[in-house]
Amino acid sequence: MEVAVEGERGAVEIRDFDAVVGPWVEPGYRLAVAMLRDPMEAEDAVQEAAMKAWRSLHRLREPEQSRAWFLSIVANQCRSTMRRRWWRVVRLASRDTAGADPEEPAVGSLDLDRAMKRLTPDDRAILHLRYFLDLPVDEVARVFGISFGAAKTRIYRAAHPAAARARAHGGGPSMTVRDDVRNHFEREAVRHPAPRGLRATTISHARGRGIEKRNAHWIAGAVAALLAMAIIAGLLALGVMRQTQIIPAHSPKLPRLGHHDGTEDRRR
Repeated sequence: MEVAVEGERGAVEIRDFDAVVGPWVEPGYRLAVAMLRDPMEAEDAVQEAAMKAWRSLHRLREPEQSRAWFLSIVANQCRSTMRRRWWRVVRLASRDTAGADPEEPAVGSLDLDRAMKRLTPDDRAILHLRYFLDLPVDEVARVFGISFGAAKTRIYRAAHPAAARARAHGGGPSMTVRDDVRNHFEREAVRHPAPRGLRATTISHARGRGIEKRNAHWIAGAVAALLAMAIIAGLLALGVMRQTQIIPAHSPKLPRLGHHDGTEDRRR
């Protein structure tokens, strides 16, 4: 993918936004679904992430790192969503309700699905990146802003307990951890397919809102500059008016008419 750069700074140009971010919109949506477990919230999260990517595109120095760069923005946006108080209340309530179904069979893939849901959103995300999107470990580390070794440790700690729990309830012993986790996310992709036209809609939304905010920023700056100029002009005019009303310090004193203090009489 050829992407133009801007000047000596090497910043990616705005006109290349679709080429840089577009291919990763659907993977970003899949990552958001893995973290949030809510397709509508995931779509909102990826659109917000795309808008933030549009505003900060000048910070991307290496276009070949655009996948990790954009997916990290998506992951951060999902964390912001989950920090909202209403989100925690709704998720806890839905989790309690989902876990109270005694009729659901606890074998094979269903048990793995439940085991994956018990993981933290970040653990689900790191498994999704490694085993579903097939990101190399060093790229997973860049998405999460951690070291290579820390990424390997987190992948192992997240994947093996979930897969072991599934095998204890009937999972095939011939399946690898990668197969177990990949199959889970493939089932999730079938349950929650990406909305049609997601890439075009997301790119258009990000550009529209980005341009709107940029224009609003410029207008606010212009208004502030005009106000400052008006204030300065007013202060200058006030200073000129005051200078014209001040009597010079060395102006001659005029004699007072009718003033008599008796000095001449004493001299006589």
